[in-house]
Amino acid sequence: MTETKVIAQSLDEIVKHNAYALIRRFHLNRDWIIGLIGERGSGKSLGGANIALRDFMFNGEPCWSNMRIKLQVEVDDETAHSCMLEKGGLVPFEAGYIDKQHFLSLDSRYEGGCLFFDEFNLEYGEARRSSANVNLMTDRAIQQLRKMQCGLIYTVLNEMYVDTRIRENTDVFIKCSDIAFKGENLQGRMGQGVVFEWLIYPMVSKVFGDDFVYGKTHRPLGPFKIQLKHLWGVIDTMERQAVGATKYAGVKTMIPIETPVEKEDKWSFLDERIENFYINHAADGDYITIGSHEFREELGIDPRVWGTAMREIKKRITDIESGGRGSSKHPTYYGFPNRLVV
Repeated sequence: MTETKVIAQSLDEIVKHNAYALIRRFHLNRDWIIGLIGERGSGKSLGGANIALRDFMFNGEPCWSNMRIKLQVEVDDETAHSCMLEKGGLVPFEAGYIDKQHFLSLDSRYEGGCLFFDEFNLEYGEARRSSANVNLMTDRAIQQLRKMQCGLIYTVLNEMYVDTRIRENTDVFIKCSDIAFKGENLQGRMGQGVVFEWLIYPMVSKVFGDDFVYGKTHRPLGPFKIQLKHLWGVIDTMERQAVGATKYAGVKTMIPIETPVEKEDKWSFLDERIENFYINHAADGDYITIGSHEFREELGIDPRVWGTAMREIKKRITDIESGGRGSSKHPTYYGFPNRLVV
């Protein structure tokens, strides 16, 4: 019998042919929602990047993330020759950064690939801000994933940290842990970040079929051991989310009060943030009403300087009015005309 040879048109096809997906089923739609949960240092970010690479990027599909993902896969000459190519080489894979405004506005650039949010609740789907505008817009975007033909992977310390509507739409949760934290491994001084364990909670039947849905069995699958040391350097696990002038947000999300800036420029950052606030609320009608807490968080103001910041905001939004008593029963709120509504 003659052996059938795999013929590839490019090195990318060789990677695609030899890679295997961890969760995704390629004959089904691309709109998988995968949540990785676990304590600090449990390998959530490494695990999420691993899924993004294997289930999407190695398949030739784009990925967009709020953290750096960059990898080069080497295809040696022997493997290239076996696939009828002259020589091997390096195949680059790199995620693009998510622009917050374009994502929330359902921009068509985020179609046909995968979105990976590290520490998802910090800027998009925080459960404690379930009625905040950014949450509602995030929920809207997630419910449109099927039409966008786009997958979503996110990490969070605890599934209860994310908005209810996000949890209810998640197809599979993966509970991550580092085996270095186990008693015998602590005694043996095992290093972190090498071997992890996953407990898999299939929430819908499309993951492993009806017989394994967690709501029916009340038991997770696993634990499965997974080695992720090979991804050291592929992602930046120290990259901070929702702090400072991050690359992905499109707007600055927080100004540390200790930032050394000249007095006359100290509050100039408010101009851009207020403009972006109006953009986010363009569909809210001709008058915006928002609670003080939500307003502060959307503008990304440190609570310790909120009083001073509010005085500066009133210089920029001159027709702003306030109400409430500043108590838990009658919290402070602000109202002002929406300048984007003609």
